[in-house]
Amino acid sequence: DSHTAVDKAPDSLVRPGDGPDGNYPMRARFEKMLREAQISITDAIAKIDGKATFQEDCWTRANGGGGMSRVLKDGAVWEKAGVNLSVVYGSMPQEALQAATERGV
Repeated sequence: DSHTAVDKAPDSLVRPGDGPDGNYPMRARFEKMLREAQISITDAIAKIDGKATFQEDCWTRANGGGGMSRVLKDGAVWEKAGVNLSVVYGSMPQEALQAATERGV
């Protein structure tokens, strides 16, 4: 298993030097924007619910990347709600690239 649970997510799941040259700043900014959106969405849901709060689980990948799962359970409005974020990158296997291209993705 290439995923490892961590107690606290690192400041960024994108490592400097990963990806094509010059791509790190854009990836880091995009990750930051998505993390802020995840927090904003979960804060809004928790405020509407008024009872339950979100619990966060974080994981990292040995080859780079990782994610955060935020889950609310047993709320006043929602029985269960979740907002997840994955930062996963790397080379796409040739077979997957061909299949995506054939479907027009």
